[in-house]
Amino acid sequence: MTLDSEDFQEIFSLIGEAKEGSKFSIARLISILERKDSFEYRKYIFSKLSLVGLNDKNSITIGFTGTPGAGKSSLIGALCEEFLKNLPNKKVAIVAIDPSSHISGGSILGDRIRVAIPARENRIFFRSQPSELDMGGINPYTYHVVRLL
Repeated sequence: MTLDSEDFQEIFSLIGEAKEGSKFSIARLISILERKDSFEYRKYIFSKLSLVGLNDKNSITIGFTGTPGAGKSSLIGALCEEFLKNLPNKKVAIVAIDPSSHISGGSILGDRIRVAIPARENRIFFRSQPSELDMGGINPYTYHVVRLL
């Protein structure tokens, strides 16, 4: 897919808003990255992120995996609670890979319900992604989403 001037303008605007902490803009950029035809969009988004000084060099990525019911959501909720108390100037983003619905192909959203995060906490961004696989695993776009965050 070829980007037109309106696409460039929208993405550049979303990046500016995301830099200021707009959760809506972050979610919109993620939705763009998750599109099946997102190659050109990804190239443009990541080139602009570098230009405005946003990159993944100042972030830490941690992954949790385990069998259903092992306590991953509880652990993440507890870590977020400690994070909020002890790191007042930092932000955290959670990408939860949920099982896919066999009907819609989308995320079932179970993790979003189980992770105890204050609803109006501006320093935490939570995004569910469908695994797109029967037995779980990461989504083909997870790498790009984590890189954006």
